[in-house]
Amino acid sequence: MGCDENSTNEQNACSECIEVYTSDWSEAPFYYNLVTNEEDVTDWHISLQKIEVPLGDNTYPMPSIIMNSNVFISIYNELSFNDITTTPDEIEWSAESLTSYKNEYEVLHYPGTCEISSHNHPPGDHKIQVSNYNYLIKETSTNNIYKLHFEVYVSGIVMFKLSQLNIED
Repeated sequence: MGCDENSTNEQNACSECIEVYTSDWSEAPFYYNLVTNEEDVTDWHISLQKIEVPLGDNTYPMPSIIMNSNVFISIYNELSFNDITTTPDEIEWSAESLTSYKNEYEVLHYPGTCEISSHNHPPGDHKIQVSNYNYLIKETSTNNIYKLHFEVYVSGIVMFKLSQLNIED
């Protein structure tokens, strides 16, 4: 993803998807359990947390999406989010939380701190951008696989949509 790309909502709705709105990260961390589809601070898979980001001689509190160690993650952009209906073949899973700040597949990107020379940001761009990746998440205790897409970041709140892929009929 180039830093200057913005997330765009797809035109077709995902009928089986759940939309999740986090709380404001600046007030308290948000923790979400994929299996129960509920906010859960003790048994969580996805979190929106405050991290301290160094910028020059100062550090600033910024939001970051963190995955717990109880999930594996993969990026899959061969199909649009809505067209992913089953777990794709030959997925490479990673145990690393590559979704947090300054990682390969970060969800929330800060152009004002970007040090990647190939990215083209307007001077003074401090608007937080949301990646356009399709994330596949494998929950390790159940082996449930979920597709996630982070849609928007507005005033400290993130909205993402998700759906379980390996539901048995």
